[in-house]
Amino acid sequence: MLWSAMMVSYIVWGRMPKAAPTHKRPQLTGNTPKPVHVGKHNRERRNAASQALHHSAAWRKFSIAYRQANPLCVYCGIHGRVKLAKHVDHIIPHGSDEALFWMDGNYQSLCVSCHGYKRHEEKRPQSLPLFVQCKPAWAVVISGPPASGKTTEALSIQRERDGIIYDLDDIAEDIGLPRYERTWGQARLALYHRNFRLMNHPDTHGLVLIQTNVTAPQRATLLSRLGASFVHMATPLSVVHDRMGARKAP
Repeated sequence: MLWSAMMVSYIVWGRMPKAAPTHKRPQLTGNTPKPVHVGKHNRERRNAASQALHHSAAWRKFSIAYRQANPLCVYCGIHGRVKLAKHVDHIIPHGSDEALFWMDGNYQSLCVSCHGYKRHEEKRPQSLPLFVQCKPAWAVVISGPPASGKTTEALSIQRERDGIIYDLDDIAEDIGLPRYERTWGQARLALYHRNFRLMNHPDTHGLVLIQTNVTAPQRATLLSRLGASFVHMATPLSVVHDRMGARKAP
């Protein structure tokens, strides 16, 4: 029956019916662009200056020597795991700044997974440094809007318990930036320096961390990693606005 139908089609239309279309890979020619293969992890490309620093003979020699002297991942060690490090990480991201790239004490050995996790956190330093792995004797986090009295509360706690205060405004002044009204670039640099100091917090001391806003995930992380207690400043908004106006006044 099938053959009879095909013959009728040939007689009526003068041609055999077309076969079902097949999907073949197109042949590439000299003018056809080759397909781009995207890696499993969409890695961020470093700029040319950063590549030059990382590919320099001086860095290769230094990183090999550093990993030989510090072969284990710092983050894994804090959590009781033993894992060989594959990266020499810059605690404060250098961003092609040679001074930060070669700054003494700005290095740590990390395994591949911990290094990737830290790089992920570095993309949003405006949040709390969730990669901070210090083990303070005690920790208090003070949150609230600007000009709500967080610094005054921190000083009161410090007098009672002798802890170290991490205030972003103080740190900005320490590195020559404006105390208030900072640009995003200035704020980013101040946050990196704060994170660097937190990473090196001594275990024998407590810490008081001043943070404008604390989200629920950040609160859970600080509670689990630092055992932090929390103080929220419930200052009336009218008082906050008056203090903010006084700051901006010449």
